[in-house]
Amino acid sequence: MAGKDSNIEVKVGLLIVVCLGLLLGFLFLLGDFRMAEAREVVVDFETSAALKEGAAVKVAGISAGRVEKIEFWGGEVDSKVERPVWVRVKLSLKPEIADTLRSDARFYITTVGLLGEKYVEVDPGREKQSLGDVIKEGVPPMRIEVMGANVNAFVERANKLLKDNEQAITDTVADIRALAKSARTLVEDGKTMLTDVNGQIKTIADKGLKVLDSADLALVEYTPGKGETGNVIKKAIDRGESVLRKVDDSIGDGAKIRAIVDDVNAITSKTRGVVDQLAPKAAGLVSRVDTLAEQATTLVTEARGQVDKIVSKVTGLLDDGKGMLKHLRDGHSTVGALIYDREMYDDVREMMKDLKRHPWKFLWKE
Repeated sequence: MAGKDSNIEVKVGLLIVVCLGLLLGFLFLLGDFRMAEAREVVVDFETSAALKEGAAVKVAGISAGRVEKIEFWGGEVDSKVERPVWVRVKLSLKPEIADTLRSDARFYITTVGLLGEKYVEVDPGREKQSLGDVIKEGVPPMRIEVMGANVNAFVERANKLLKDNEQAITDTVADIRALAKSARTLVEDGKTMLTDVNGQIKTIADKGLKVLDSADLALVEYTPGKGETGNVIKKAIDRGESVLRKVDDSIGDGAKIRAIVDDVNAITSKTRGVVDQLAPKAAGLVSRVDTLAEQATTLVTEARGQVDKIVSKVTGLLDDGKGMLKHLRDGHSTVGALIYDREMYDDVREMMKDLKRHPWKFLWKE
């Protein structure tokens, strides 16, 4: 019986030892116990933002240490940094990670998620110089209460501004609407104008293409060896060059031309002498022509008088003819009666027919 009790005590003792070992292991792991000496970094903040001692410190998102101590200085000026200090936070970092921090490293107080616990996030920096033992100035966290107060003040000022300038804002909105309407109309007009311009550009482009085609055809037509007109022009140029060569051969050194000029000068001199001799005769001839012109004028005047008399007589004859025709039309004579009296015309016609049938009636009467 005593042996059984001793076995149970041994088992219970072993269980207690194992539990204590596990507890120490958890404490070692969770408590971030290190065999190497930690490196201390001091950072000043305007506020702790509810940061607590023992909070985690992360460098580039990796766990690097913890917050060892938080001191409130209340704005006291530190002679080492020569600036007022409100909250001084001492960080305990792993040596291997602390050696990677540069002189431009930045320290933030942030949270895990939106409502998680506070911790210190470190941006290691990019400069070549290491951090050293300098007391850094941390970036103040965003304070919701300050931001709320600022937003509240902004809202109050905006509300007061709206009340004081309600009419001006209404007028401005109306002006903006009118401006938007004008802009819309302008855009529509611009679209129409662009459409018209596009059409005109297309028309001009088509005409330009036609002109280029015509120019191309004309160029081909007027190019020797390609177009008929160009060949004709080339032949004409060749003929002109041949003629010029012949003229050049004929002219020679110019002796023939000088001889021709001398002959022309001689002919001109002789012509001038003949003209001088004929000038007196020409003057007499002109005088005779003037005399003949005066006689012709006299004859024309006399002929005009005779023509006027003849015209007067012809006019009288026409008037007599008109009177005679009127006399005949009125039937005052036999001829007029025959012409305008239907009954007499019919009688004469019957008499002529009767004489044709009985010609002996001219010889005797019954």
